[in-house]
Amino acid sequence: MQFSPKEADVYLALLQLGQASAQDIADKANINRTTSYPVIESLRERGLINSVTQEKKVQYIPESPERLIFLMDRDVTAARERLARVQENIPRMLALFRGADEKPAVRYFEGAKALIQLRREMLEEQQTIDQIDEMFCVDEVLQELVKIQPEQRFAVTRQVTRVRVLMAIKPGFLPPFFDRRKIEAREMDYAQAPFSGEVALLRDRVYVFAGQAKGLGIVIESTQISTLIRAIFEAAWHHAKIWEPPEEWGTILPT
Repeated sequence: MQFSPKEADVYLALLQLGQASAQDIADKANINRTTSYPVIESLRERGLINSVTQEKKVQYIPESPERLIFLMDRDVTAARERLARVQENIPRMLALFRGADEKPAVRYFEGAKALIQLRREMLEEQQTIDQIDEMFCVDEVLQELVKIQPEQRFAVTRQVTRVRVLMAIKPGFLPPFFDRRKIEAREMDYAQAPFSGEVALLRDRVYVFAGQAKGLGIVIESTQISTLIRAIFEAAWHHAKIWEPPEEWGTILPT
């Protein structure tokens, strides 16, 4: 329980007076009479002051200071109950709080700049990342994508320890050349999963490139989302078959 300075002055004044009018209380507490009324009412609502009417005049009588102990004990009990409710809800609130920290950061790129930017970020990450997982469709869109700054594409491969690629090969198309000594390749059934574009996973980032039309690149930074996409990749990887290049694919490796 807390008292304002005026409430304390009024209650102490009435304790000394025993019984008094609002004017007498105001004079004793050295406050304005008009100001004393809301202060007296506040104390009356708390049960520290009672009022009686004598000869059509309202007189105020203080309750024993022992009531303060009762009121404070009541406040302590209420505070403990509030604390228990807060403690009960802390796990849920922490989940919301931590979820706010995990709000995905999403960036968008259009056209050829999308692919160039995605590769550049991959190269910048290579000092600390030893694996890239990629899923893409081998189609007419990919044939055009590999022509965009091919030296940048080869640089990504050279600077990473391990690359896993999951390919859906459209009939009539062959994958672009890559170093099979560093890249593990598996194939999905294109007929069962026709799509166009590419998804790459690095740490807590997901790189998505949809090559149709002008092309759209998306970078999503989120542990939760990357974990979800990686789980999907792993499931598809374990069900895909090891890709064996046909004779016409060639054996020349890019330098």
